[in-house]
Amino acid sequence: MGRENLLALVATIAHGSIRGKDWETAFDEAMNAAATNGIITDEDLQFQGAVGGLLMWAHKREDDELTERITKELGVLRALSAALSGVVIDTGQLTLENPLGLMKRWKERTPSQV
Repeated sequence: MGRENLLALVATIAHGSIRGKDWETAFDEAMNAAATNGIITDEDLQFQGAVGGLLMWAHKREDDELTERITKELGVLRALSAALSGVVIDTGQLTLENPLGLMKRWKERTPSQV
């Protein structure tokens, strides 16, 4: 199974686990489902799947502001990853006015969220 298919699987699992009404609770639920899915053990795919599940949740709720914030934050993470790989980037790509802190929340999740 290709990486894209695995990512889609984790995102679907994460999205299906969301019961929360606010994005923080929704992301906690998505992170828990992604980290404990029992199929995918790669933490990068788990994180991406949790964010994908949150994006699907925001889109379904027609929350354009949250969808845009998530998308912008992912763009910054992609640019940072590229820069760390030696790719020259525009440093303006690394700034956000109102970050959600998705990666920080992932790294700081508690054992009960795993």
